[in-house]
Amino acid sequence: MAVLRTISHIFLVCASIALLSGCANTRFLREGEVLFKGNKVVYTEEVPESKPKALSAELKEISQMQPNTKFLGIAQARLWFYNVANRHKQTKFRFWMKEKIGEAPVLYDSTYAAKSALLMQNYLVNNGYFYADVDYKTAIKKKKATVVYLVDLGDVFRVNNIKFPPAADSVTSIVQARKDETVLVPCEPFKVSMLKDERDRIAEDLQDKGYFYFNREYVTFDMDSSNSKKHVNISIKINPPSDSTEHELYYINNVFVHTDYSIEQFKNTVELDTFAVGEYHFIYEELKYRTNILIGAIHFAQGQKYSRLDYNLTLNHLAELGVFRFINIKFVPVETGDVNKKYLDCIITLTPSKRQEWGVEASANNNTTFLLGISGTFTYRNKNIFKGAELFEINVTTGFETNFDRGKEFFNTVDIRANANLYFNKFMVPFQLVKLDKSTRPKTIISLRSSFLRRINYYTIFSTSVSYGYNWRQGEQIRHRYDPISISLVRTLSQSAEFREILDRSQTLRTSFSEQLIVGMDYTFNWTGKFDKYKISQWFFTGNAETAGNFMHGIYGLANINKDNPRPYKLFNIPYAQYVLVDGDMRNYLNIGRKARIVSRLFGGLGVPFGNSAALPYIKQFFSGGSTGLRAWRVRSLGPGSFVLEGSDVEIDNPNIFFDQTGDIKIEANLELRFDIYKFIKGAVFLDAGNIWTLKADTLRPGANFEVNRFYKELALGTGVGFRFDFSYFVLRFDIGIPLHDPGSPNKNNWVIRQFNLSDQQWRRDNLTFNLAIGYPF
Repeated sequence: MAVLRTISHIFLVCASIALLSGCANTRFLREGEVLFKGNKVVYTEEVPESKPKALSAELKEISQMQPNTKFLGIAQARLWFYNVANRHKQTKFRFWMKEKIGEAPVLYDSTYAAKSALLMQNYLVNNGYFYADVDYKTAIKKKKATVVYLVDLGDVFRVNNIKFPPAADSVTSIVQARKDETVLVPCEPFKVSMLKDERDRIAEDLQDKGYFYFNREYVTFDMDSSNSKKHVNISIKINPPSDSTEHELYYINNVFVHTDYSIEQFKNTVELDTFAVGEYHFIYEELKYRTNILIGAIHFAQGQKYSRLDYNLTLNHLAELGVFRFINIKFVPVETGDVNKKYLDCIITLTPSKRQEWGVEASANNNTTFLLGISGTFTYRNKNIFKGAELFEINVTTGFETNFDRGKEFFNTVDIRANANLYFNKFMVPFQLVKLDKSTRPKTIISLRSSFLRRINYYTIFSTSVSYGYNWRQGEQIRHRYDPISISLVRTLSQSAEFREILDRSQTLRTSFSEQLIVGMDYTFNWTGKFDKYKISQWFFTGNAETAGNFMHGIYGLANINKDNPRPYKLFNIPYAQYVLVDGDMRNYLNIGRKARIVSRLFGGLGVPFGNSAALPYIKQFFSGGSTGLRAWRVRSLGPGSFVLEGSDVEIDNPNIFFDQTGDIKIEANLELRFDIYKFIKGAVFLDAGNIWTLKADTLRPGANFEVNRFYKELALGTGVGFRFDFSYFVLRFDIGIPLHDPGSPNKNNWVIRQFNLSDQQWRRDNLTFNLAIGYPF
């Protein structure tokens, strides 16, 4: 295929560049110049650390000389481009190649080596190795220099006693009350960075309590080290300001809000209007927003103590409204009639963003068996439709799956989805609510969704749903969404005769594709973990719970309406679904240095039909594969369980264009290493595992049901590599997936990797899956 030939050519070019750059870059050096090859750290004694490699990497990063970058960690391709472009007379193209693609050679300089050794020694001293010594030597071979740093660590000093100032006044009382939150930990290696973090913590605590002008410079430390015990005793001091005997509390006076600030207003004399609501004074040329919405997002009130936390909450709350491009908050000391207190006026300047915006996204998926999936999404947003910072958005996604194989119909699948959502910045309920804390940031959401799915020559499904719900926060880490009303109608518009034959042989499939009314409620829980104190790792969790038909079934049962009617019972002459569905998604982002991170994800889901339903509705079933799941399989083509479609009773002609493979249970795990390659170009290596299963055995799909004693043998395993073009405002992603273990392999050769043969065209067609998408997979 043309795609594979192109990729082969790209790899051939990269290999050629690697070969040429490895030996050719030194021939461009002038007399006496030596190319810097790299840094090496050698310890003169055994390292008393559990992670010597990590410490060595930190020391290497401190060096003032860093070698030229390598493409894919192999070849100094950018240096080669620079040398090739620089050796001839300069043209516009050569200048562009040298400046934009190339990278100037890093030459060895003994001055930088000596300075680097001193910086490394200072770094070690600041991290508890008070008597560390760093020297260096240089090894030069074939005009390439490697600097070897000889490190004598000595003993590490550890934190012993931590003494806080006694509670002599209001400031030191706060410090005493919050001492359990200290970042200084006894028995841990002493680090200057911990002292800086502790100063910041104390300053932030006091700013949260009203001490507006308190900063980290007022916090100092007295330290006493014991050379014999290798301990450091730390005493914390709070110093008074230079112009006063004590730090002063500040209270909020008036709040001024400039709702439509612009540079034009600043440059030109524009007449502005003012409007006051209590202590809130609004300044505007045109008042575009209802004042109660803005007041609800401002966490300052007259007479309350200044708080840094309220400042952050206000900034984040105003930003979350989504209608402002720039937000600035500042405080100005003012004189009032109260001589016993200090006051601040809060001045908020808001620059509106565009009221309306639209965007387009695209994605593609291909598995080399002539099948190509393409989709595009159009998005429209109106961010202030009723002057209450409401958000109205419309998303329309159109997808096609095409078949380039001769003798087959070109279009296999047509998928059209449309969503309309309206967000109000308050709870809209039919009864009086108690006053909510502003930090909850309540929203009411009305949603309307429609979906049209057509499998050419098989079936056409149309679904419509409407929901009414609420979204609110619980602190800064937890978000809730509850939809007490969620109604969906699923209809199968058409079925081919061949497809009806399959449904007639399977009650589970027949129920899944039948017309159903879904009346229920949904709940979603989102938790965002805080970065650890060194901003290395962060966790995220999303959990969903959904139930349908239970309220209706209970009413019918109490009223004894359907006692003589056969199941399934109906509402408006349409069978209603009854089920419970739960799922959870846990993710972790682990930074490895400044240019790489490991992202892991674990997903689990379970749907249980009961009562009025023999199977989950088709649109509620789980599926696997695709650009955000197991990338070595096309979307909805994996599973369920160890079921083999080829040669089964439900296969008609081409297994690749059969109806989607879905199930009641889903387990999925992903592990991805992401790293920088060059500026906006990122790379990835990934490993995906998982599958879907049905709850009940299906005679037409043997091996599809979940069994505890064999499900782990049916986990699909895939790997691959990817390239991401991260332009900040959007990410273009290209992943190539290869199956390692396929539980549904036709020949029962589940370990596909054993037949790995990239040179075999048929193997590539059967096993390589290409994914093109917008954004990261997770």
